[in-house]
Amino acid sequence: MTTALDALPERESAAGVLGLALGFLVILACVFAVLFTGPRHPAADEVLGGSFVLGSLPEGLSLEAEALVLSTGESIVTLTDGDPLEVSMAELVRPRPTHGMEQEKAAAPFEEFDWAGVTVESRNGLPARLFLVHFPERRAEALLNSQFRGLEWKDLLEIDVQGGSSVVGGGKLEWFGFDADWVRQRRFIVGGSFRDTMRVNLSLGHQCWVAYAIWRQGAQASEEVMGELLAALAPVGEGALEELGDV
Repeated sequence: MTTALDALPERESAAGVLGLALGFLVILACVFAVLFTGPRHPAADEVLGGSFVLGSLPEGLSLEAEALVLSTGESIVTLTDGDPLEVSMAELVRPRPTHGMEQEKAAAPFEEFDWAGVTVESRNGLPARLFLVHFPERRAEALLNSQFRGLEWKDLLEIDVQGGSSVVGGGKLEWFGFDADWVRQRRFIVGGSFRDTMRVNLSLGHQCWVAYAIWRQGAQASEEVMGELLAALAPVGEGALEELGDV
């Protein structure tokens, strides 16, 4: 028994081909819009509103009106002392790779330096910047593990005259009844100076928030000052602070 062959499809009309091409271009434009859209600048209050209520800030720090939302998903709200800062936010969130630097240092002879004797120019002062950063949930666990777990503590005797970076403090910070992890890191600068930074895990539920504070060169960071600053940042709702790094 034989069966009839299906009729061959008619050749697409010029209008049909043009329609398909236009549809493809629209899809392509959408992909480019998603992948290459530049940063947005929504109001800072809008970004904070779902997670925190900002109270009175200490004199010397003010909230920048606009937040920064990157195409990679991070939202950044900035508190500033108003003066220029030579270090970027990116160096706190995405530290420069050190693999090549470590190789270069290993090739050079080790030369001791008395980092314990470096002059501290000021203590218990406000940071130059406090960045409140919201990270996409898909990155939360890996990010918090890398920034708050299994960190490297170096003896000052291991840091030579070329400088380097090391964790110099850490613990729990009381914050509205919760224990928030904090880490203090110091970058030792060639010539005998340093720069302190602190980060605090303020993750709420499935919202991954980290506060990054950076002090000016030669000024010592303080967990007490950090605690006073974060006292102006009350969490919204009654949900418990969830240490996403423990998930």
